Amino acid sequence: MKVTGKHISINAAWTLLFKSFGAISSILVTIMLTRVLPASEMGYFLLAQSYAVFFAMLARLGMKQPVVKLIAESLSKNELKKIRGVIYSAALIIFVWFTIIIAFLWSYCGQWLFETLLSAKKLYESRLEWSLLILIIAYQVPIAESFRGFHNIKLAALFDGPLGNFFLLATLVIIYIRGVNISFEIALLVLFCSFLLSCVFGVIELIKILRKIPGGGGVYPIKDLLKEGIPILIVNITTYITDQSGVWICGAFLPPDKTAILGATLKLVLIISLPLFVLNMVIQPVIVHLHSQGRKRELEKKIRISTTIATIPSLLICIIFVAHSHEILEMGFGVKYIDGSPALIILAVAQLVNVWAGPCINFMLLVGNRLLVTAIILFVSAGSGLWALYLVKEYGINGVALASAVGIITQNILVWLLTIKLTEISTHSYSNPLFLYKLLIAQVRKPQ
Repeated sequence: MKVTGKHISINAAWTLLFKSFGAISSILVTIMLTRVLPASEMGYFLLAQSYAVFFAMLARLGMKQPVVKLIAESLSKNELKKIRGVIYSAALIIFVWFTIIIAFLWSYCGQWLFETLLSAKKLYESRLEWSLLILIIAYQVPIAESFRGFHNIKLAALFDGPLGNFFLLATLVIIYIRGVNISFEIALLVLFCSFLLSCVFGVIELIKILRKIPGGGGVYPIKDLLKEGIPILIVNITTYITDQSGVWICGAFLPPDKTAILGATLKLVLIISLPLFVLNMVIQPVIVHLHSQGRKRELEKKIRISTTIATIPSLLICIIFVAHSHEILEMGFGVKYIDGSPALIILAVAQLVNVWAGPCINFMLLVGNRLLVTAIILFVSAGSGLWALYLVKEYGINGVALASAVGIITQNILVWLLTIKLTEISTHSYSNPLFLYKLLIAQVRKPQ
C-alpha cells in the first residue's frame, strides 16, 4: 500500500463524492418522507429506523473495524488465504446474533420492551417490517467495509449507503409524483427493498474480488474476531445511543410529531459532520499502516492536515445553520418543523466540535486503547441520557437536544485529550491562520 498524499487525495475524492451524495440524498429522502407521511407517521418511521439500526449494530457485534483491519493486514503481509476466512466468520457471527435478536424481539420480552418501557405499541405491531430492515442493515456495513480493507475506497463508499439512498429516493419521488399517501410501515418496506438491492450488487462485486484470492486458509477463529469486535461494539453502541437517545426519549415522552421534528433536525445537522465521516473512511488504513511502523510524527501530520481540511467546510455550514435555522427548516420540511430551530442551532455547534477533534475515537480503537475509550463513552452516554430524561419534561425537544450536544462535546474532548496523553499524537484541526493559508495554497498548487 502506498501511503502518499496523492493516494489519500484520490481516496478522499471518491469518498467525498459518494458520501456527499449519500448525505444529500439522505436529507432529500427525509424531505420526501415529510411530503408523503403525516408528521405523526413520520415520527413512527424515524423511531422504527433508529431502533432497526441499533439492533443491527448489536447483530454485527462490532465486525465493522475488525474486517477492515484484518483484511488490510493480510494484504500488507501477503497472507491472502486468511481473507476469505475473515469474511466468512464475520458473516456467520452476524447471522447467529441476528437470529438471537429477532427471537428476543418477537418474544414476550420484546413486547414488554416496546409496549411498556418505550410506550411504542404501534412499533411492536410493525416488527415484521423493521425486522427485515435489521437484517439488511446488519450485513450492509461489513460488505462495504470489506472493500475498504481491500483499499477499494470507491466501492466501499458506494455500498455504505449512497446506492441504497439512491434507490430509496427514486422510489419516494415516484410515490410523491403519483400523489400517494403511505403509512410508515410501507415506508419501512420501501427502505428495506432499496437497501436489499444495494447489498445484492455489493455481494456480486465482493465475490468477483474473492475469486481472485486463493482459498484454503480455513475459517478465521471466531474467538479472535470477537476479541477484536466486542470492545468496538460497546463503543459503537454507546456512541449511537448518545446520538439517538434524544429520539428515543422523545418517542417515549412526547407526541410522535415532536419526535419527527427532532429526528428531521438530527438528519439535517449531519451535513456538518460529513467531512469527518469522509476523513474516518479514508484515514483508517493509513492509521493501521503508519502506526504499525512506528511513524508517529508522519501519522500525526497527515491526520491533523486532513482534520483541518475537514473542519473548514463544517465551520461554514455551521454558520449558515445558526444564522438561518428557521428558513432552512421551513424550506426543507415545512412550517410544522420550524419548532426545531433552537435544537438545530445547539446540535450544529456540537457537531462542529466533533469535527474539530478529528478521528480521535477511531484512532484509539484502531491502535488498541479500547477499554479507556469505552469507559469514557459509557460514562458520558449515561450522563447525557439521564440529563435528557430530566430536561424533556420541561423543555421538550430543545432540552433533549441540549443534553445530546453536551454529551457529544464532552465525549470528543475527553477522548481527544486521552489520545494525546497515551499516544503523544494530536488529531485536532490546526487553527493558526498563517498555517491554514499555507495549507490552502499548497492544496491549490499541488500537481495533478
